[in-house]
Amino acid sequence: MRDESKTAKWWREDDGKVADALVSHFTAIERQQETRNRAYKRNLRLFQGRMGLPGRASDAYIVSPKGQWLSLNVVASILRSLRAKIVKNRPAPWVLTDGGTLAQQTAAEQMQQFLEGAIYETGTYAVMARAFDIAGICGECDVKVYPDFDAKRVRVEACYPWETPVDDQDGYYGAPRARYQRGHIDREVLLQSFPDHEEAIRKLDSSKGDPDFGFDGQGADQVKTVEAWRLPNGEASKDGRHVWAVPGAGLIVEPWELPRFPLARFILEPEPVGFHGVGICDELAGIQLEINETLTKIQEGHQTGGNVLLMVEAGAKVNKAKLTNGLHSIVEYTGAAPTPAIIPAVAPEVYNWVWSLVSRAYEIYGISQLSAQAQKPVGLDSGRALRTYHDIESERFSYVARSYEALLLDICELIIDAATQLADDSADFAVRYRSAEELKRIRWNEINLDRDAYVMQVQPKSYLADAGPGRVQSVQEQISVGNVDPRAARSLLRSPDLKAYPDPWEASFRLARKQVDDILREGIVAQCESYQDLQTALQVGLDAYNRARSYTDVPIERLDLLRSWINAVEKRLEPPPPSPLAAMPPQDATAPVPPELAPAPALVPPAAG
Repeated sequence: MRDESKTAKWWREDDGKVADALVSHFTAIERQQETRNRAYKRNLRLFQGRMGLPGRASDAYIVSPKGQWLSLNVVASILRSLRAKIVKNRPAPWVLTDGGTLAQQTAAEQMQQFLEGAIYETGTYAVMARAFDIAGICGECDVKVYPDFDAKRVRVEACYPWETPVDDQDGYYGAPRARYQRGHIDREVLLQSFPDHEEAIRKLDSSKGDPDFGFDGQGADQVKTVEAWRLPNGEASKDGRHVWAVPGAGLIVEPWELPRFPLARFILEPEPVGFHGVGICDELAGIQLEINETLTKIQEGHQTGGNVLLMVEAGAKVNKAKLTNGLHSIVEYTGAAPTPAIIPAVAPEVYNWVWSLVSRAYEIYGISQLSAQAQKPVGLDSGRALRTYHDIESERFSYVARSYEALLLDICELIIDAATQLADDSADFAVRYRSAEELKRIRWNEINLDRDAYVMQVQPKSYLADAGPGRVQSVQEQISVGNVDPRAARSLLRSPDLKAYPDPWEASFRLARKQVDDILREGIVAQCESYQDLQTALQVGLDAYNRARSYTDVPIERLDLLRSWINAVEKRLEPPPPSPLAAMPPQDATAPVPPELAPAPALVPPAAG
């Protein structure tokens, strides 16, 4: 084994030596993380309800079913309740431009659709839920996003924290420059993927699996691999490196030019110093272990404290051979007969102590026992009262919800990185997106949007409630503010997808905006049409003209084109001239006049007197 000080800068080694340098340095990091790995094992045993009392069972995570204890698993109950509050909300990416043109807005919409399609294809929400559970138990979890060039797909998977250690000194300020991942890969898979290194792969000893977590490697021919990423030292630096290695062979040795790792990190609650996080089991381990210890004593008390003692006077002729029940014991006495007494198997104070520990655990973490039991408080019957109660309880975990949303944005950034690499390898790389009208394929190379032209935010997956009266009320609110046509109410009650019912005004606005953008940016004049919304087009044109007049880089010729376009719209808006009256046919003066057309007789005032 090489000295750690000589392998700390493994990324500077030559291609032929970098594999051994990396493997040696990673082994030193694993030794550094032994204490933390023991904490991971303890937390996993507590969550699973396995035997975890010191000295009572194997130190491995996986144990036989006989190792199961009488469990009152508070940490598991709290984690499941927290998961129900956070993971049920599925945030979606929202790609926004700042003052962008219609073309940029269209590209941003295409990118948003691409990301939603990639999230669907990769099962990102299921991976995030798994990462949430792991982080709740261990305090942290990484989600790896990488391109699969053989399948031409983006892959998203959760990583165990004990397989992605970090050098403590490198991560002291929370931003390490190098990340590592250990893996146990089937030997035949590696041979198929890296035929050029067949000799080195066949020489490797079979991995014994992961003995720290109870796996002995029996029945599988796997080898241990180490993957590492070193970020460039600066924006203009070219010294970043990505290496995937086994002892004696660098399977992948390539530059790493991206400013981030392909790992999106989720931490339930960060430690004040360093790179790691604190999980539910870390915070409540003492209480859970005390509950487990007390339950063990209660179980032993019930098993041994229920025996019946038969008091027999010394010398009495009692055939002891007839008493064959093991729960009965014979005690001989002399003198006066003893007074019978009934002693409980376990003192009541012991039960009170257990339930006080359970209540204290819920109080420490801010979860109500009613939430854990899916019950509502007595007296809260109205919807408003229940929503207020839920909001007050959720304030304690608002930072967890924000971290969960940030995890999705980080994953989307990595999906963009992976998609760029796949598109460079194959121009036809695309994902499937289900729109309101059809299932379509979106090619990454068709999305023409610079990274500096947009920002990403999160939005709810659906603006409507999940089901029942809440959804009816949500649909009514959307109709009352004019967001939804009343005719779509029945459909929204079945499928709460607001995107399937776009605003008719939006289509007219986008058409007029495109015509104005073509004039000001390309000098292309598009003829306004009588069947488009001319009032909207006129307002869009006037706003664009007034805004363009304040800019100094708009050519006067394009302003003239825009004025002509506005004049054409105004002309179409003018009412049509009235049609001339049809000429009256000549009338014969001798023809009798119909009584209804005869002039009324003049009114003559009566004579005076």
